Amino acid sequence: MPPALSYGETVREGCLCPFLSGGECPAAKHPRGLLLIYTRAVDIVPELPKSAATPSPGGHSPSDEGADDYDSEARPGGKRKRGSAGGQNSHKRGGLKHKGNSVEEAEARSLQNRHNKRAEVHQSKTFSADIHAERTRPGWNGKAPDQDTQALAVKSWLDGTLEDKMVDFKLIPYTLRGSAHPTYLLDHEGRKFLVRTSQCEWLKDNADGFWEEIKTFLENILQFEESNEKREKDPRGPHVPCILGYYRPYSKSPVLAKYHTKFEKEAEALMNSPIFARLVTWASKLVEVHFPHVAKRYKVCGEWHRTHSKQGPPFGLFWNFCVNGMLLGQYRIHCQPHADSKNIVGVCLIIVYQIPASIQAPTFDHTKRSWLCIWEAGVCIELPPWVAVMYPSSLFYHFNVDIKDAKIITTNGPMPTPKDIAECQGRGSLVFFNQAAMFQSSETGYATLKAAEKAGKSRVRNFGEDINAALQMHAVYAPLT
Repeated sequence: MPPALSYGETVREGCLCPFLSGGECPAAKHPRGLLLIYTRAVDIVPELPKSAATPSPGGHSPSDEGADDYDSEARPGGKRKRGSAGGQNSHKRGGLKHKGNSVEEAEARSLQNRHNKRAEVHQSKTFSADIHAERTRPGWNGKAPDQDTQALAVKSWLDGTLEDKMVDFKLIPYTLRGSAHPTYLLDHEGRKFLVRTSQCEWLKDNADGFWEEIKTFLENILQFEESNEKREKDPRGPHVPCILGYYRPYSKSPVLAKYHTKFEKEAEALMNSPIFARLVTWASKLVEVHFPHVAKRYKVCGEWHRTHSKQGPPFGLFWNFCVNGMLLGQYRIHCQPHADSKNIVGVCLIIVYQIPASIQAPTFDHTKRSWLCIWEAGVCIELPPWVAVMYPSSLFYHFNVDIKDAKIITTNGPMPTPKDIAECQGRGSLVFFNQAAMFQSSETGYATLKAAEKAGKSRVRNFGEDINAALQMHAVYAPLT
């Protein structure tokens, strides 16, 4: 283990191997690895009154009732309006329209301001989304560790030694404060790289009907996988990722995913159900509100493909949807270390659900079980059922961990006790995402990067510009000194 660093410092090793093993890389062949964080990485930014605070550049303050005024003052030529207490009430609804925005954009902006003012905000002192992200050289998507490093990371996660390297990770619990109270994680530069919503009440209230649709969809797929002894072991864990929608593996045109083709009847029944249609609308709206530039990029991609590929994204802003299915003997969805490296530099959206009380006792304890860890950011965040979380999963190594006595646990240890099983029972997850290949077509104007390069187009993205556009700047407030 390298010597401890002073507060706020980080180090990048040649690969993950020395960090996990305490020695040199045995293969001496890994030119690049993950960011290794040995000190606390994230501190909460407290909410302060305006009289004792000063804004950092860009964005809005979640704690400032005059957030709209601050934003207009920051615009070139903008004038700050003074009105009634709270500031926001002095602006008429739809006031953004005259500045060239559509009614939909104005409404989204109004909703975004409302969430910003209620948000719980945490900002890293060391983590930078563009510097510490793992991405391919062309910059369209993320980059996964090589097989040896991945195997070592998973082994350390399973045998419990990985938790020794995570003692200074920041734990971010969930506070039940009602609706429209999201949690924002910001990097060192103030870019919002993760959003956790409050619990979705309409989804929670319809848990029985929602689970019935999911169970019906999964039934034949899981029976098929149980009987298929040659089923490949997924790097995310021993569950079945049932992916629907279109992708472009190594073809010129989008094709349907394997499970969508093989179980088309089940897929269409799920997609045509009213509760799923509402879920898709909600997921897309969340991205529009919290990551508007990402939403715009997703919309442009869909429009291009509707014209040129004669196919559009089946899930609102998203081309793909995944239900993680539990096999016999499994109690929950609990992912091991991985990166969704084929996804675009944007955000995926994960929804956590709980099998309802009418099916089994609702015993999953989200205060202790299956928190989400973002490795490079040095943070673990609690995910209760019925919340959504959005972040660029292609760029960061991530996995689930358990929490015991405010400490991180990365192994199930010996055979689980009845209490362990009860605390884990019934946690499921869904994911909406987009793969980079779909955007390579829409943003170069050619079916493949090879064809674009042959036509004289660059196959390389400006990663810095993409990350700055995707992860919107967000103002935070600090005491005057």
